[in-house]
Amino acid sequence: MTNNLMNIACEYICAYFKEAALQEKTLVYVRYTFNKTGFFAKLSGLHYDVFWQRKRTGEKEQLMVIVELLFLALDIMDDIQDGDGHEHPWGEVDTAQNLNILTGLLMICFLEVSRLQMDETVKSGVLYMIQANVVKAINGQAADLQNCLETEEDYLNMVSMKSGSLIEIACLLGAGEVKPAIEQEMKVYAHYLGIVEQLRNDVYDLFQPEKKSDLYHKKKTLPVLFCLNSEQSKYEAVKRYYENGIKEPSTEEERAAVQSLLVEGDALSYCSVIEKLYLYKIRTSVTRMPISEKQKKQLMAGLFS
Repeated sequence: MTNNLMNIACEYICAYFKEAALQEKTLVYVRYTFNKTGFFAKLSGLHYDVFWQRKRTGEKEQLMVIVELLFLALDIMDDIQDGDGHEHPWGEVDTAQNLNILTGLLMICFLEVSRLQMDETVKSGVLYMIQANVVKAINGQAADLQNCLETEEDYLNMVSMKSGSLIEIACLLGAGEVKPAIEQEMKVYAHYLGIVEQLRNDVYDLFQPEKKSDLYHKKKTLPVLFCLNSEQSKYEAVKRYYENGIKEPSTEEERAAVQSLLVEGDALSYCSVIEKLYLYKIRTSVTRMPISEKQKKQLMAGLFS
């Protein structure tokens, strides 16, 4: 992301966080986050470019920063709940301080939305949309933490709540006030995109250092569920591994064997098929939108870049 966005974010932190240690730690988190790809901010920026009719100087950047700070707060929360995130700067800070920081970041986002120059009725709807989708994401995270998924449908429902709801925020906040038919279709493809992104993360995680991985923590991701629901005998080792549960210790050899089955079997091919299906669904959803062909091409190019 650009230095301009980082500077705006740092200005927000300095304006709201007056306590020195709080401000210092949060600025470290912000600089770290804004030096990364900024997926959510770019998504909001794309929707601003495509859908806003009356653009104001600096408005797009404000929205992008709000979105990125919101997801920074939720990333910290997610890592606290999952007991990981040690590779991030907040992984070196105690939970009490991180809870304080993430709560403050959420409040900053709400305050900055309230300062946006838009119709008060629209602004009220935007605040409600953000809050409602954060609650949906919390429900999805709760389902993920329980780790009781049994079927592909369970997984897709959980991911739609956990990831899709957050992507919906990025899309709708960026788009601003649009016609109901456009908003409805946007919600549809936002959740499809959430499924694609989470699925990619789950597959990527299979190749990570084991103590940081879903495999080590016995999380039931889609490739795992494929093996657990397969009738092929070659996946019996996977079934035994997950039937024992997280409380049952496992050896490095057992984990290596399960990883090989997940990586070298049919699970990744299955995940690739599901990913392509949802990418097709996204394209179909965008095609259905009552917008110009120019807008559709611009949106497609941004979503699939």
